[in-house]
Amino acid sequence: MARVVALDFSPGSLAIVRERAKVRGLTNIEFVEASIEDLPRLGLGSFDYIISSGVLHHLASPEVGLGALREAL
Repeated sequence: MARVVALDFSPGSLAIVRERAKVRGLTNIEFVEASIEDLPRLGLGSFDYIISSGVLHHLASPEVGLGALREAL
């Protein structure tokens, strides 16, 4: 079974995702409240696929965020 990580800085956004997953019976999702910039320190391992939509341009340093994503791939 695939492992899915929902990483978001916003507790409100994660609450919405949790509810949507619950309604759909999805149980393979790990919810992590953190910034993309924290990714290297979270111990989540590496990923085969990353979706980041409408996020990087909101960071103080989009380059740091993109670098964290690149390292996690």
